[in-house]
Order: sequence, then structure tokens, then C-alpha cells
Amino acid sequence: NPVGFRAVKLIAETAAALESASRTKRVKDFMMETFTQANPLERKADAPQTLAEAVDHALVRIDSDLADDPQLQVDLLDDFGEIRIGQNRFDDAVALFERALPLAEKTYGKDHPAVAETLLNLGSIAIYNEQVKRAEDHFTRAIAILERHVETDGLGLANALGGLSYVLSAQGRQQDAVQASRRAGLSWYGAAMRGQASRGFMFTSVRPAALALGLAACSTA
Repeated sequence: NPVGFRAVKLIAETAAALESASRTKRVKDFMMETFTQANPLERKADAPQTLAEAVDHALVRIDSDLADDPQLQVDLLDDFGEIRIGQNRFDDAVALFERALPLAEKTYGKDHPAVAETLLNLGSIAIYNEQVKRAEDHFTRAIAILERHVETDGLGLANALGGLSYVLSAQGRQQDAVQASRRAGLSWYGAAMRGQASRGFMFTSVRPAALALGLAACSTA
């Protein structure tokens, strides 16, 4: 029944939109509470005294306040991990990503793009720490996941292939690196054609490699 099918589809899309809106509001409320605690005009007497302390407290609250929403826990662990990278606290970032990974696998399944996103973050830091074999393992697994989701996450696949190209080059495997780089470019182009990325911005050393190079530059400045 075409009418019945369209009705079911509309109900499903509405439910997904409502779930997304609810999750967005919960993230906003969580983050607002985090930053309000660091505001001397609004915080309680026993609240964290600085923004850094508020972030530390928020990381504890992820486990306690959001125990009923593991998807949101995964998102925030990844987000705060990236914040730690910005603070040059790479060991802390790794710890957060390593917390996010098994939770993402349990919540979404081991072959979900959310798992690949955490693997990309771990691969990026492994590059910075000159752990090229570990980085290669993370990127290789991310690629295997994202190749099954190229229609919806071609940009993620391009990132993973770009990171793999970087670590292969670092190991002197230039032919393999060039091949991975070309695949990254093709994935980026495909993503652009699907509206997932800017068509005017093409490169072969994508996010993980660029991040590692940027971190390396900061460390030697």
C-alpha cells in the first residue's frame, strides 16, 4: 500500500527529527551547565572555580548524568577528546577516545561510522606520537568500516585514506602511500559530488595527516 508506506515513512522521519531535537537540547543544557559553573556570577559555592575545572567536572558528569544515553556519551567523549587536543593534553585525549571506542562499539555495533570517527581521532594522535603502526591499524580499520558507508560518509573515508597515506609514507612505503592518497582524492571528489564537502577544496593529505603535521609544527615552534 503506497499510502500506508508513505505514512510509516513520515512517522519514522518525524520520530527521528524529534529524537534529534531532544538530543540537541540535552547537549545544549549539558554544555550550558558546564560553562555556567565556571561563571563567578552564576556558580554555586561548591562549583568548579575555573573553566578547566568545569571541563574536568563535566567529564565525570558524562558517566553519571548521561548514563541513560550512551549515544550522547560517545559524542561528548569524542568532543571533549578534541578539546583536550586543543589544550595540548594528548594523553588525556587518548584516554577519552579509548573510553569512547568500546562504548561506541557496544552502542552502535563495531561497523558503524561513529566507531570510525573515534578510530580517526586515535589515529591522528598516534601519528603525533610517532606510533605509525598503531596509526596504520586505526586508519585501516576505519577505512574498512567507512567503505560500507561511502554514500553517507565519503568525507570520513577520504580522511581515513589520507591518514593512511601519511603513515605509509612515513614507513617508506611510497607506492602504497600514493595509492592511498589517490583513493583519498577520489573519495573526496565523490563526497563533493554528493554535497558532503566543498567541490572547490580538494586535497590528498586530509584531516588526520593535517592535524598531525599541525601538532608537530606546534611542538617544534
